[in-house]
Amino acid sequence: MTDAGNDMMSESTHVRTVSFALILVTYGARSNLANRAVCQALEHLAVKHIIIVDNNSSSPLDLAVYKNHDVSRVTILRQSTNTGSAGGYNVGLGHARQLNDVDFVILLDDDILIGANTIEELNKFILNNAHQSAIVIPRTDRPDQIVSLERGYAPRIWKNSFHDFHVCNWYRFVRGERKYISRGERVVSVDYAPYAGMVLSVGLVRRAELPDKQFYVYCDDYDYFMKLKAAGAEPVLLNVP
Repeated sequence: MTDAGNDMMSESTHVRTVSFALILVTYGARSNLANRAVCQALEHLAVKHIIIVDNNSSSPLDLAVYKNHDVSRVTILRQSTNTGSAGGYNVGLGHARQLNDVDFVILLDDDILIGANTIEELNKFILNNAHQSAIVIPRTDRPDQIVSLERGYAPRIWKNSFHDFHVCNWYRFVRGERKYISRGERVVSVDYAPYAGMVLSVGLVRRAELPDKQFYVYCDDYDYFMKLKAAGAEPVLLNVP
């Protein structure tokens, strides 16, 4: 395993596929959602490992559900209490750090499905952009991400801002509205993204600090995104057809 995608491909020029691990956090009575997401992910051979963090679900997951697939690819990390998204992804990413047979890690919520072309498009992009260690896949439930791709820029996280609310972003938005042209950009730099949709090189996962469990569920993804950037990542939002 290597520190970044470019190292991986320079060592072996014949490599033409990227391998992935998937981290999924679930809780409560949502096993039906988690099972659907896992079964879909198992259809992709490039997904070598599926790490399920079970945050003390009331309907615990059972590997028997995946009997028609290679269950050796699935690991369930059961928590005695609900540790929130911060604790869940902390545990999942900590486990992913130990994997030696994958190149990138995909983070998902239990109600998020991988698109039909997502793995193939990620593979192409990573092989053609070997320096890129942090990618964000746009989500259909995040219209702000779609708008960012259309406009060709995403709101920045300025010092002393609240989330992305800042007068500089407001000014750029108003100016952009007056000169609005749909660009349909393929790649846009981003300062923030939620966990679900992040695609991170294993090297970056090992370098960056893990999510802070003390946040529990509020702003923990903001904090983790800043840790990724502090570890050298330059995250981009990738328009996956």
